[in-house]
Amino acid sequence: MFYCTDWQLWKVLGASIAVILSILLKVIFPAIGLLLLILLDMRFGVKKYVKEQKDKGVKLKSESLYRNLQSEGIRKTFSKAADYLIFIIVFIVFEAILEHMEVNLKHHNFTLSNLVVLLLCVTELKSTDENIRELHNVSILTSVLDFVFRRKNLGEIINNDKDDETH
Repeated sequence: MFYCTDWQLWKVLGASIAVILSILLKVIFPAIGLLLLILLDMRFGVKKYVKEQKDKGVKLKSESLYRNLQSEGIRKTFSKAADYLIFIIVFIVFEAILEHMEVNLKHHNFTLSNLVVLLLCVTELKSTDENIRELHNVSILTSVLDFVFRRKNLGEIINNDKDDETH
């Protein structure tokens, strides 16, 4: 692919990869969580797409979920991941500029870029919840909030979901 005897190209490519990785190391753990949420959202998005196709009566190629995919959905997922990566890098660089100007936005090692990654994680969780709600008529986020904040036990939550399905 990049067959070249000129080592300058490889030096520039290696240095740019090293810079990007060193920038991303500031938010590596939340970013790994974000990547996993993107993959989870993609998985449920694929299931939702296959269910929609079955509901329309479209003949599927096979029972395997991924054999029935169109490249447009996968392209959207990779485009979204690239947009998130650019957004995170912009905020990390912005944070570095603020640190250079001696403006401290850190609070116990929690930075602005960590906040941005966590907000992106919340966005992915919301998207995954919407896909699950369309597939199974159950909102995972609502169930978790009921369990944590309203102190309902799991039996009440399951019974409420079953009652909602019958109505």
